[in-house]
Amino acid sequence: MCGIIGYISKNAIDKNLWHNAIKSQQHRGPDTQGEWHGNHHSWKVGFAHQRLSIIDLSRAGHQPMVSKNESVLSFNGELYNYLELKRELTSKGNHFNGNSDSEVLLNALEHWGSDSTNQKADGMWAYSFFNDAEGILTLSRDRYGEKPLYWTYAEGTFLFASELKCLLELTGRKHELNPTPIKRYILQSLIDSTEETFFEGIHQLAPASSMTLDLKKDKLYPQPYAYATIGKKAFDPNQTECEIFEQLESSFTKSVERRLRSDVPVGILLSGGLDSSAIASVAIKISNSDATLLSAVSSDSRFDESEHINRMGKYLDRQVHSIQLTENPNKLFSDLEEATWFADHPISNLSNLAHRKLMQRAKELGITVILSGQGADELLCGYKKYLGFYVQTLLREGKIAKALSVIAGFYKNKSIVNQFNFAEAKRYIPGLGKKSDIEHLGPKLNEPGLIPLGIKKGQSLKSRQIEDVCLYSVPNLNHYEDRMSMSYSREIRLPFLESTFVDYALSLPPHLKLNGGWTKYAFRRAMEKHLPSEITWRKDKQGFVNPQSEWIKHQLRDHILNEYMPSDALMFKSGLIKEQGLHKLYNSYCNQKANSGRIWFREIFNPIALEIWLRKFEKYISI
Repeated sequence: MCGIIGYISKNAIDKNLWHNAIKSQQHRGPDTQGEWHGNHHSWKVGFAHQRLSIIDLSRAGHQPMVSKNESVLSFNGELYNYLELKRELTSKGNHFNGNSDSEVLLNALEHWGSDSTNQKADGMWAYSFFNDAEGILTLSRDRYGEKPLYWTYAEGTFLFASELKCLLELTGRKHELNPTPIKRYILQSLIDSTEETFFEGIHQLAPASSMTLDLKKDKLYPQPYAYATIGKKAFDPNQTECEIFEQLESSFTKSVERRLRSDVPVGILLSGGLDSSAIASVAIKISNSDATLLSAVSSDSRFDESEHINRMGKYLDRQVHSIQLTENPNKLFSDLEEATWFADHPISNLSNLAHRKLMQRAKELGITVILSGQGADELLCGYKKYLGFYVQTLLREGKIAKALSVIAGFYKNKSIVNQFNFAEAKRYIPGLGKKSDIEHLGPKLNEPGLIPLGIKKGQSLKSRQIEDVCLYSVPNLNHYEDRMSMSYSREIRLPFLESTFVDYALSLPPHLKLNGGWTKYAFRRAMEKHLPSEITWRKDKQGFVNPQSEWIKHQLRDHILNEYMPSDALMFKSGLIKEQGLHKLYNSYCNQKANSGRIWFREIFNPIALEIWLRKFEKYISI
C-alpha cells in the first residue's frame, strides 16, 4: 500500500540523506507524500510516508496521521476488518473524521494499545506509532511478513524504513556484508528466514513481532518481541468431515470478501490451479465482485496453462487478461537486473519476473489491488516435500503399512511421486549432499550457518508446516510479491493468510490434507461445489514458469560466462564465491540431461543473481 521511513536521533537528520531516502522508495506510494517532525525530551523524531491511496482517497486518509492527543501514525498496509473495528470503537465513544482504515488503526492503537490491536486486526501491516503522551514509539509488523520493515541502531541514531535500499540511503555510508544469510541464499535459496539481512547491523522486524522504544530515556534499547503465536489452535476431533469442509469454506469465503474491500479497482491473479481459481470463484460467484482476472501464459506447450485458465474464465463468464511470458531468453537478464533493484535482494526464481509483468499489466488496466493465492501450499500441504515429511513421520512412528498405503495412493493417482526431483529434494534429506556441491563457496562463506530444512526427529508435520509459514517459505514468497507489485505501485492481498483460516488449516490432521493420492484434500472438498471438477481435482499444476533451466544450459551459456562469471566479477572479488569452483559446477550442470541430475537449477542461478545484486547495490557495500 505505502512506504514508511523514520528516525530517532539526538542530532538533526541530514536533509540530503533524508530526501534521497524518501525518493528511493517513492514507487511504494506515488499518490501523496507526507512528513512529520517533532521532539521528545532530548530526542528528535521524524516520520515520512508515501501513500498509495486504496481506502478513502480523500485528504482524510493522508499520513503521517496525527490524533487530537498528538499521537502520530505512519502505516503501510490494510486493515481488512476496519469497518467492524470502527463500529466497535464508535460504540466506545471514539469519533472519526474520514473513512480510512488508517484512522481506524490510529484510534485503535490509542484505545487498546498495540498488542491488543494486533490481536483484533485482520490485515497486513508495518506501522510506526508514536504516543507522545507516554513517550513511546512502537514499530509492528503483520503476522506473516506481508509488509516489510527494516531497522538499524548505530551511534545513538535509530532508523527504520519499508525498503532496504531506503534505509541504506538514509545511513549515508557503506556496510559490511553479512555472510550467513548470503550462504543460506546460495545453498538453500532462503531469504528472510531470520531477522538478519545481507548487511551487518541492519535487521528486519520479524513477522508477528513488535518493538517499543522509550524516548524518556537517554539511550534506546531496541528489543523486538513476538505478539502472536502462529498455529496454536488445536483440532477438534469431534468435528465431522462435512463440518470441517464447511468451516474451511466459510472461513475462506469471509477472508476473500474482506480482501475485496477497496475504493479502487480490484484484480485477481488466475493461474489455472486450485488456489487462484478458488479465490476468483468466491469473489465473482459468491461476492458478485467485478474484479478483473489476470494471468500469464506460455507459448511453450510444456508449460502452457491456458487451457485451465480459459476453462475458469468461461466458468466465471469473465474475460481473462493474459500476458505472454517472454519467448526471448536474451531479454531475461535485462528484466532481471531491473527487478533486482526493486527486490532489494537477489531474485530467487524467474517466476518473480512473470509476477512483475503481471503487475505492469495491472497498472496498464488501471487495477490497483490484486488478490493472489500465496500461502495455500504451506497451509494445506500442496508441495511435494510434504508427502515425504508425512511418510517420514509415519515410518518413525512404526506405521509402516500406513506409510506404504499413502505412497501407493499418490503413485496410483500419478501425482507427486511421479514428479520427484532429486536435485531439489536433496535440500530436505540430510546426507545426500556431496563435497562438490559446496566447492564454489568462497572463504567468506566457510563458517557454518545452514538451517536443517528436513523434518526433524520427533517433529510433527504441523510443526514443520508452521516453520514454512513463519520462517522458510511464506516470508520468502511475500518478500518478492510485495517488492514486485510495489515496483509498479500495485497492492497484493493474500486471502489464504488470514489468521483464523491459517490456524484452522494448520490444525487439520495430515490425513485430511494428504489423502487418496491428493494434496490439499480437505480444501478441494470444501471448494468442489464452486469450481469445475477439472480444476478442483487437477494434479499437474505448474504455476507461472518458463523453460529457465534449458535456457541457462544452452542459449544463455556464453552470455552468462562472459557477462556474469568473468574473473573480475564482484562475487569472486568479495570472497563470496570461488571462480574455478563455480565454473566447474556450472559445466556439470550444463551436461545434465533435462529434468535429471543432482544439480538444481537454483544452485547455478543463485550465484548469477547474487552477482547482479552486488552490482546494483555496490555503492552501499564495503568490499
